[in-house]
Formats: sequence, structure tokens, C-alpha cells
Amino acid sequence: MANTHGSHYKFFLSRDVPFPLKVRIDRLETVAHMFEEKPPYKMIYITCELWHEDILLCGRVTTTFQTFEENTLWNQWLYTPIKYRDLPLGSFLLIKVWDAFSPGKQIVIGEAKIPLFSSTSRRVKEGRYTINLKHPCENPESLSQPQVQSASLEELERLEKLMKKFNRNKMPRIEWLDKKVMVEFEKTKQKAMQGCGGEMYLHLEFASFEYPVIFNQAPPPPQPPVLSINEPTLINDVHDEQNPVEMKYLKLAHRSSIYDKDLKPDQSERIQIDKIVSYPPHKALTTVEKELIWKFRYFMAKNPKSLPKFLQCVDWKDPQNVVQGVEMIDKWEPMDPTGALELLSKQFKHIEVRKYAVRRLEEASDDEILSYLLQLVQAMGYERTGEIPLTDFIIKRACKNFELANYFHWYLTVESVRNDHRGKCFKKKLRLFHLALSLENDVMLKQLKRGEELVKVITRIQRHIRDLQYNRPKKIKIFQEWLTEKGKFSALHRMPELALPLDPNNEIVGVIPEKATIFKSAMAPLGIRFLLKDDRDYMILFKSGDDLRQDQFVVQLITLMDKLLKYENLDLQLTPYRVLATSFNEGLLECVNPSQSIASVLKSKKFEGNIQKYLRAQEGDYNQSLDTFVRSCAGYCVITYILGIGDRHLDNLLITPKGNLFHIDFGFILGKDPKPLPPPMKLCKEMVEGMGGASSEHYLKFKEHCCEAYNILRKSANLILNLFQLMIDADIPDISDEPEKSILKVQEKFRLELSDEEAGKFFQALINESVSALFPQITEVVHRWAQYWRA
Repeated sequence: MANTHGSHYKFFLSRDVPFPLKVRIDRLETVAHMFEEKPPYKMIYITCELWHEDILLCGRVTTTFQTFEENTLWNQWLYTPIKYRDLPLGSFLLIKVWDAFSPGKQIVIGEAKIPLFSSTSRRVKEGRYTINLKHPCENPESLSQPQVQSASLEELERLEKLMKKFNRNKMPRIEWLDKKVMVEFEKTKQKAMQGCGGEMYLHLEFASFEYPVIFNQAPPPPQPPVLSINEPTLINDVHDEQNPVEMKYLKLAHRSSIYDKDLKPDQSERIQIDKIVSYPPHKALTTVEKELIWKFRYFMAKNPKSLPKFLQCVDWKDPQNVVQGVEMIDKWEPMDPTGALELLSKQFKHIEVRKYAVRRLEEASDDEILSYLLQLVQAMGYERTGEIPLTDFIIKRACKNFELANYFHWYLTVESVRNDHRGKCFKKKLRLFHLALSLENDVMLKQLKRGEELVKVITRIQRHIRDLQYNRPKKIKIFQEWLTEKGKFSALHRMPELALPLDPNNEIVGVIPEKATIFKSAMAPLGIRFLLKDDRDYMILFKSGDDLRQDQFVVQLITLMDKLLKYENLDLQLTPYRVLATSFNEGLLECVNPSQSIASVLKSKKFEGNIQKYLRAQEGDYNQSLDTFVRSCAGYCVITYILGIGDRHLDNLLITPKGNLFHIDFGFILGKDPKPLPPPMKLCKEMVEGMGGASSEHYLKFKEHCCEAYNILRKSANLILNLFQLMIDADIPDISDEPEKSILKVQEKFRLELSDEEAGKFFQALINESVSALFPQITEVVHRWAQYWRA
């Protein structure tokens, strides 16, 4: 800080700034005539190199690839490994724009040299700039001179500031006048761009500081005395071990910062904190990150989402550290109940953390608890004997809500038959739940026991059917006779009202024998049509010999995603039918009636292999049915992509007369597939043709729905990742094989490093790649993807 005649001029010296040089590539703007015929380039990217005179100071840093447009957006920070304190005077950035897909090799289509220090004041460049990019062939000598801010460039920056002010509603809005002004605005902007004599203008931003940063070189260190070294010293490679020095440093940092209540991070520290808080759940923090979080814990306590990151910084083996950590929990801004799910994973074992998570769950409605009940039951398995706040909470809720009680009973029943420690744990919790019901709601307990008996009877029927040595039509006839009033299983024909275990909101009073069937399959699943209390019917499928727990989990996620989309006013007409595993190899499924497979629709001569003709043949508004079809295609394309659902074929794609397309059978998830080289997007040719083809208006609407749904679900990525994390010990095959990799696979699908706009472009490209492979020339990849759907 300088003092001149009693006044103070505050500034930083560059040698005292320990942060790495970074630059934000905002967007590339081009003059209009470049796009008069067609874009001159397909994909472009930008590189930054840090130079001093003719010496390259570090390797280049690179942006992502983007489609070349009149206004190509990146909004991406590029970080160099060189800190401000290490920058020599005369340093400059060499920025190059590359054509990624030029014939032969990638070429530079524009470049500029930007000095990092002012030539007069030696001040570090800060804030936003608009740079006129020169083509390398135009004037090779032009790059040897730093760019001078011309009057036209200054005009461009002035217009840019005005537009930002307008977009932020800091100007009065007059619709009729705004339209005219915008036309003149664009003309003025194009004139300014042409006045600069260039075709491409790069908008970028350097880091800003509280005070100006002035160049000042640190003095060189004193020369060390000459040492005589006879032999090299060997040092063990311990980079994979926990560093005891770092551990000690963390402990000292924690103890020395007990009274850091008023500490506030500076701008760069806030950026780093925000970055850490945005990490996906359960990402391990480095020692430096932990120290930063601990140092500013009081400041961070205002952000409820940051609590799990803080709890990672607590050394739970250090009593003094534990006391501080537990005290901070109550000082933290309360978390959302969904966020508290992370604190119930096996990573957070301390009882006070788990009690806090349960207190947050108490704020959730029964419907919310039901949405995550499958995972909450798994989380109960991480509770220690005698300390079961989560179990107590769910039992208390379930005793007052039969739907909760029903599913809680069945989830515990399935887990209690495991032959391991968790099985014994769940068996105790099931007994505890039944004891609580016997004391508080005996009627509810009797209903659950009757539901158990119903499942046992259906299981016996299935076994008897399998033992019969007849063909399928004969077996169906015998099955129907058994369900009649005088049949072998007449108890099912008519019965007192009973809540259906699969869907307890529906009460059954009997079965309709003549509608009973046996499906074509090696396991011969039974189809039973129940008669409901209100004279409606409800068709279920009983499977024996299949583990339905994975299907149950996937359908739970589809149901949750449907709610998340509808919460954002996007109804994609999904059909999340119900699935209930009643043991490790048996379960019930809801039959969506009426519906049929896409394969059967295409085989029908009546519809001539065309989905649109199928929809026209149904009752109701055709346009409404087509819209429903397009929406449901979009919803399931996004969901099957995120969950990596495999083994897709036209027999497990179903459609209803109203146009609802939906998937069944989820035996392969997270990228696993019995067929080689599955396509990235589960979008088949028949679906696109059903929309009217790849050039139709409905197909464009399909792509819009896909991108919107993808971005909505990305907002809830942490919730979905937490649900997966809580299922790693659920013995679900495609998760338990490689639990950590499984979660990473889902995380990668969300592309959390992208902005919403970038994510939309990414998903559009994914769709385009899939569709372009389905229709034009036949290549090896196209042939494989076409064969995938026929297999």
C-alpha cells in the first residue's frame, strides 16, 4: 500500500498473489457474412499458451469442442499452472482458435496475443475484454505486437455492457420500442465489428481482485553453500500412503482455528469453496480442501448443502475434534430432507450425525418418505445395536400410514432372509416393527399377515402349475378351474376386503377366474386378474424364479424421476408400473392394461408395421395420442440413458392405445448388456418413424423434451447418486459387483461439469448420432445397432 501526501493508494504486489493465472473463455462472435451460405467450420476449440518473449512457460490449456455458430458459447474457465507471483514482466497469453475437423490436420483459424501487464503502469490485466482475432495468414507480423484497444473495439465493449444491463432488467422495458432498438443495436454492433477489420471477436475475462495488482518480482534466494554429495539418497515411494505430516497439519489447523467465527473467505477462496460444495456426494476431499472447509466452517454454515463436506473434515477418532464437529451441526442452516439422505450412508457412522439426519427427515411428508423407503431400509442396516434413530422414526411413521407399513413390511421381509449379519439385523427390526404394530395398530398387523398368506397361496399355485405335464392351453384351463367357487383354491374366488400387497391403495375382494392366464416364458409367470372393492379389476403378474429386486429399484427411480419432471411442469407421460419383490426369487408386477409390445404392433398386418397407423386405429384424439407417444419416447430415452439400461428389444418396449410407450424388464443396468456394442441411446428406428421421421415437427419436439428433461434431472443428480450409494449393500447384482464404479457410471451420465446449455447441446449431439446411424448409409456401426434391436 502506498502513501502519497497523507492519502492511501491500496494495491497488491504480484509477488504476493499465490493464485494461478486463469482466464474465462466466454464466447466467440463472428460477423454475419461468414454464415451467408453455410458455416465455414463444423467444430472448433480454443487453446491458451503462456509465453515470455520466445519462451513457452507452460503447456497449453484447452476448451471443450463446440459447434461453430455466429455466437459460439463456452463460458469456461481455463486454469494455467503458473501463479501470478511467478509471472515475469512481459508475459503474454497466446490464444488460438482451431478448426477441429479440417481435412488432413487441425488448423488455426484465428489467434491473438494478449499482454498480461500494462506497459505503462505494470498493472495486471483484470476483468472483461473483447479481442479481435487475426487469421494467421493475414499479417504474421501483427502478432508480434500486443493488441491495441481501437475505437471500434471500445464501441463493441460499450454495446456489450449495455446489453448485459438490459438483460439484467436494469433498463425500463417498452416492448414496441425494444424491438426497434434491437434491430438498430445489431446494425451498430455489426458496423463496429467491421470497423475493427476482423471477422471473429473473442469475449474473455481475467480474474478480478479487490485492489489493483502491480508487478513486483520477489528477490532471488541466497545462494546455498556448495555441498559435497558422494552418493544419491534413496527415498521410499509413499505417495499411496496417508501422509502423517498432513494428518498432523490438519489436527493443528483444527485446534488453532477454534475461534475463527468471524473469518470470511476472499474471492478466490469463495470460488474454491463453491467448487468443493458442488462436488458429487461422497467424493473424497484432499487435505488442502479439508483445511479450507474447516477454516471457514462458520461462514459455510449458512449453506445447508455444505454440511456433508464439513463432516468429511472432522477427525472422528479425535475426541476434541468430534466435540467441535457435533457442536457445528446444530449451528448449520437446516438441510433439505432429501439432502440428509447422504448422512445416512455407511460413510457417516457417528450417532449424532445420523440423529441429525433423522431430525431432518421428520420434516418430510409420508409421500416423500415412501419415495426413498427402499433406501432408508438399507440405511437401517448401518445402525449400531442400541442406537437406532432411523428405525424408530420409520416404525413410528409406518404405524400411522398403512401404505408405508405395507412396503416397509415387505422390504424388511425380503432382507431378513439374507444369510449374513445384515439379514440378522433386518430380522430383528421386522420383529420390532410387528411388536409396535401389535401394541398400536393390531388391525394393520392382521392386514399385513393376510397379505403374506395371499402371496403364499399364489406361490403354491405356481408350483402346482409347473408340476403339471400338459401344454400351456391345458394348464391355463386347469388354472382357471382352480380359482372358481368350487375349485382347488376357492379361497381366492371371494374373500373379505384385503389391501393388495403390490398396491395397498386398492382393496381386492376376489379374482376373475376366466381372465387368469399363464404367460409364455420358461418360468411360466401367472397372470391373475383381481376384482376390486369398487368393481374395477386389477391385473397382476406373479413371477417365480426371477430376482425382481433390481426391477423394483429401477421402477422406483423411474417413479421418482417422473415426480421430479412433473414438479418442473414437464409431464412426459411415463408409465411407472408397480413392482414388489416378495423374496429373493419371487415377486408381483402390475400389468398395464391394455398394452402390447411394439414387436406385436409391427407384426400386425392391420397396422402394416407402422406405429402411426396403430395410433390412428385407436379410439380418442389421434393428435393427443401422438403427442403422448412423443413425450413418453423422450422420457424413457433420457432415463434409460442415465441408468444405462441394457438388453432392449422390441418385445420389452410396450405401448398403450393412448400412445404411452414404456419399457419393461430391467435385468441389465449401468451399461451392462448381454449383446455386444449396444448403442448409447436406446432409440430405435421404429420409434422415430412413429413420430413422423427425423425431419418431422414431432421429432423436433421430441428432441426439445429430451434436452429439457435431461437438464431437469441433472439438477437432482445428487439425490439420485445418494439413492444409488445407499443401495451398494443391497445385493443387487449390477450394483454390488463393483459398487464404486457403478455410482461413477451414473455420475458420468449426468455430465455435471457442463452448463445447462452445454448439456443440452451434448444430448442433442447424442440423439443426432443415434438417429443418423439408424437411417442413412449402412455402415458397420449402423448394422450393429440395427441388429441390436432385432436380437
